[in-house]
Amino acid sequence: MIVFVIFYLIVKYILLICKKVEKEVVMINIIKGILISISLLVPGVSGGTMMIILGVYDQAIEALSKLMSFRLIHVILIIQLAIGGLLGLALFSNGM
Repeated sequence: MIVFVIFYLIVKYILLICKKVEKEVVMINIIKGILISISLLVPGVSGGTMMIILGVYDQAIEALSKLMSFRLIHVILIIQLAIGGLLGLALFSNGM
């Protein structure tokens, strides 16, 4: 339950600082991050393949390559995918 509260607060914070980006786009990127992390849990399916299928691979590679320039839109995309990835791993992986 605490995991959900923490992720909810993080997503709310991201939505507050993303005034330039539409909120629907933010939620779609978080859902894409969840799907990518779920694909990492399936044997034989890579996260890169799922990123290509979802159409986010080019954006993610560009965002990672320009991360050093600290352009806000690229940092926000990485944060959105990371939140989705962490949420997907927390929800769909077996805890040891």
